[in-house]
Amino acid sequence: MNYLSKWGNSAAIRIPKAIKSFLWSVRILRRINMDRDWKEIKKELLFNPEVKAEYDNLAIEYELIRQVIKARKEKNITQAELAMKVGTKQSNISRLEY
Repeated sequence: MNYLSKWGNSAAIRIPKAIKSFLWSVRILRRINMDRDWKEIKKELLFNPEVKAEYDNLAIEYELIRQVIKARKEKNITQAELAMKVGTKQSNISRLEY
């Protein structure tokens, strides 16, 4: 499933319901028990099959983003230079890398 949609000149990310639930759960868990390790919380949240499926789907996107960042840094070019090469704005590259 593609979470990017065109709105004018910029790309907006639609956050799936399961990810919203995941993020909300993290906020609640952080308030309830600050002593818990993030790895424990993540393991508990990923026990939910919906959250796990969305997490796995997003892993592909994040790996692609990591590869874009790595390639840009290896070529020693700025976000603005990359944006010009691919025909977009620097702010879009920044948003992608964030």
